[in-house]
Formats: sequence, C-alpha cells, structure tokens
Amino acid sequence: MGIKSKMNMPPNHKKFDCIHSKCLIRNDSILEIHIKSNFYFTLAEVKEITKNILEKSNGSNCMALIILEEYATCDLEVIKYIASTKSFSPFIAFAIVTNFLPQVILVTHIINRKPILSTRLYEEKKDAETWLHSIEKTN
Repeated sequence: MGIKSKMNMPPNHKKFDCIHSKCLIRNDSILEIHIKSNFYFTLAEVKEITKNILEKSNGSNCMALIILEEYATCDLEVIKYIASTKSFSPFIAFAIVTNFLPQVILVTHIINRKPILSTRLYEEKKDAETWLHSIEKTN
C-alpha cells in the first residue's frame, strides 16, 4: 500500500501544482513534493518540476521531501538524471517516502547509483523530515 498524504498548509507556505504532483515550499527549507498515483515520469516532467521549483523558490536552495503515491514510476533516463550533477541545481538533499514495493526497488536502484546529493528512502514522513532537518543543521 502506498503513502496517502494530505497537505495541510499554513498560509505562509508557497504551493503550486503540476499535472503529476503537488508541491509545497515550506518555511523550514523543505520542498514537499507529493507525486500523484499512476503517473509515469519522463525526463521532460522531471525537468518541468525542477524549473517550477527554481521559479517559485527564487532560486533558493532547499531539501526535497518526495512523497510517492502508489504506481508512480519513471524511466531509466530519469534515474540517470537524478543521479547526475545536472539535477541538483536548487537541492541540498532528497528524502523519498514510500512503502510501495515497486517504488522501494526503484528508489534503491537510484541510491545504488550513488547520486551526487545525499538521498535516503523512508517509510514514514516524520523520519524523512527528521533526517532532512539534521542535514540542514550540518550545512
């Protein structure tokens, strides 16, 4: 079973939606990205998210908290891009939250490619947030 999330946003957070995700720029330097169910990501969609993030955050660095719904997946070019230097422009670290087995396998594959940025997989959002806050304190 995938992670089901509800976005309860304080009014001072910035929110924007894409066809494949809902994004929230939080005041604690975390960009929360809720990937919608049943979406297959191509490189074009991932680049669109990055472009939107850069525009909405005014180029500020942030940590990404990516919450995957069931059946969201991506192609091999996305995995290569995420693990490359090209993808990390506004990001400090990635925490990915899912407990849906196919996504766990996919994310583990990404992590095994040794991405440039610190990337970790979590089953619980609160554990991912704790790790991201610890990264923030060390930077």
